[in-house]
Amino acid sequence: MKKLLSLYLSLTMCLLLFGCSGIPSLPTEQSDAGGNTAPAVTVPSETEPSGSDAQDAELLPEEAGQGQIMIKIDNSNMEYYYAPDGSGQLILSYICEKPSVEIEGNDYASDTINNFFNDLDEEYYTGENRGRGNVFGPGFNLMLQKAYDNFQKSIDYKIDIRLDLVFSHYVDVVRCDNRVISFVFTDYLFEGSGSGEYYKYALSFDTFSGEIIDITEGRDATRIRRTVNRNVAEFEELSYDKGCWYLDNDGLSFLVRNEEDGSGSSYKTVTVPYSAFNGVEAAYMSVTGKYRTGSVSIDDHVPANSTLPILDRIDADPEGQDCFLTVEGTVYDFKLINVQYSNYEEIFYSKDMYWMTNYISDSIIQLALDIPDGMPNMMVSYKSDGIEYNRFITQSGKDGTLLLLDDDITAVG
Repeated sequence: MKKLLSLYLSLTMCLLLFGCSGIPSLPTEQSDAGGNTAPAVTVPSETEPSGSDAQDAELLPEEAGQGQIMIKIDNSNMEYYYAPDGSGQLILSYICEKPSVEIEGNDYASDTINNFFNDLDEEYYTGENRGRGNVFGPGFNLMLQKAYDNFQKSIDYKIDIRLDLVFSHYVDVVRCDNRVISFVFTDYLFEGSGSGEYYKYALSFDTFSGEIIDITEGRDATRIRRTVNRNVAEFEELSYDKGCWYLDNDGLSFLVRNEEDGSGSSYKTVTVPYSAFNGVEAAYMSVTGKYRTGSVSIDDHVPANSTLPILDRIDADPEGQDCFLTVEGTVYDFKLINVQYSNYEEIFYSKDMYWMTNYISDSIIQLALDIPDGMPNMMVSYKSDGIEYNRFITQSGKDGTLLLLDDDITAVG
């Protein structure tokens, strides 16, 4: 697939609109329902990081007590159903992403987390909320039944109703290290009337036990609440219920519905930095430093004379082109993300995450993907020496050479 030379100029105009860490989460196709996530509100802290945090900054993740963690997101679970009259009318779109976790040297924790997501996936199909997550909506079975019922009503009573019901469940990983893995889930439900509704919730897992972390229990629960109340003026709006908070790379974050948009479907994030907690729940309330240095390159074959191991294979598109991402040195929070360009906003949005790991050292990632002729649709994100980098996967318009295109390139000529 040969790229047009104009790709670079097109990318330049849009990519200058955002920096290395400025790619927002992609709204679903029903973004007009107000599902955009508002920027995080970070509360400043007067407390400096503890000495243990500074010491951890000099440790590789495995030296700090846990091995490599790899997370795959299965986004192939898509169900599309059409009207039984052969008209081709779409009556139900159902998309339910499912993560799986592999924690090196800890099969018990891996199995505990994966069993949770297996059960959660079943709940989304059946609509039975047994408390594993915060299952939203009636579930696939009832959605499909309602879709057929709506179609039949439109025939029997000759009424004009929306027949294209929609449910989607998307997964994002907001923290992955030797202590905590945190997921944020975004659900969208449209049952035939109104503009549909978004729902967000989050869960954080202990990487040693595989259990869901609950900051409302334990000896530090009261101190955590007091710290939050002391640092957040609108603390009365925050909920400690399951799914309403999570631990990310910056601190303890709360999901707050934004009622000002009229629908209550969008959210803002309120974050209290870990430094404010001053040693409370030390196992969770800090993030190991990520200051080793590494680089990432891409080719259509394993580099000649390379002795680096192939860590994993990711089939973003099993029928697509084979690519090899080579990591030299150590990089952190390595993610492979599907992106989408918005012509209206002239900006890229992250859409689906295919794969991530907490760190990679001197390894190769093999992947198969489709590289489009126009705007890139895949991005590699990682941290090196504490700095986040986002690189788009594309090809040279001259000779088809694979490239990792920086997202802060400047116009030439």
